[in-house]
Amino acid sequence: PEGFSRLCAIHGGTFMLNRDVDEVLIGEDGKAYGVMAGNEMAKAKMVIGDPSYFPKSMVRATGQVVRSICFLNHPIPNTN
Repeated sequence: PEGFSRLCAIHGGTFMLNRDVDEVLIGEDGKAYGVMAGNEMAKAKMVIGDPSYFPKSMVRATGQVVRSICFLNHPIPNTN
């Protein structure tokens, strides 16, 4: 999260760390425009978040993320 939050700040965004999102705010046009975290509201032109925060009607798969941890008993060629 730290690397993304720094990149976000460089480009003028706001990254909310250590906050529980209670609700994604959705306008009459069907687009997300902010979030509620406790009694605080944050509005934005673009809301990016985990699909679990949004209604299923707003989520579409565009790719996959694959993560793995490998324990090797040898170095990987051509890496430092």
